[in-house]
Amino acid sequence: MRTQADFETGALPPSLVQPRDDMRWAEHWVFLFPLWHGTMPALFKGFLEHIFRPGFAMEYRKEGFPKRLLAGHSA
Repeated sequence: MRTQADFETGALPPSLVQPRDDMRWAEHWVFLFPLWHGTMPALFKGFLEHIFRPGFAMEYRKEGFPKRLLAGHSA
């Protein structure tokens, strides 16, 4: 992803379709990762940014805040 348009409307890479679908049905997620300079590794952050695109984590509205699509899930 290089632009906001890629994030909002771009296609999900084919290799991430199955992990996204697995995360959709799971009720609880546990993320374990080593700290890398005080935060998560860049590859893991990139993975989450791809997965949590509009249409999975939220749905934009013309007015107000985005609609939350992950109600009932916990992490």
